[in-house]
Amino acid sequence: MVADKMRRVLENNLTPVLCVGETWEERQNNFTQNVVKRQLDAGLLVMRDFPEAKLIVAYEPVWAIGTGKADEPKDSLVVIKYIRNLLQEANIKEYLTIYGGSVSSKNILDFLIYSEIEGALIGSAGVDIEDIKKMLQIF
Repeated sequence: MVADKMRRVLENNLTPVLCVGETWEERQNNFTQNVVKRQLDAGLLVMRDFPEAKLIVAYEPVWAIGTGKADEPKDSLVVIKYIRNLLQEANIKEYLTIYGGSVSSKNILDFLIYSEIEGALIGSAGVDIEDIKKMLQIF
């Protein structure tokens, strides 16, 4: 399903945002990298047919989505670096790696201080106008 959706996006000259991430149980059992690789591989197969296309990969731990509990930035950085290595091994030329999962004005800078985390996927904080204003003021 992911590969099919990515193909449709790429065929229409759009940039796909591929979200990857593990459940809490998978994290506790040290399966994060295995899960992320499996999820990423589905999209990378399609990218082979679009060698010049751009790709955005969002590391978005499932357990952090909408919970108000974001990942520790240093832990996310480890996963983002792993993703970047996989993208380089797959010869993806243009990509961004971003973090998503309970991002807010209170923690966004904690993630974006790392150059490898090139942006943030804002979820429920995006409907809070005051939180959006705070995030915009940071930049």
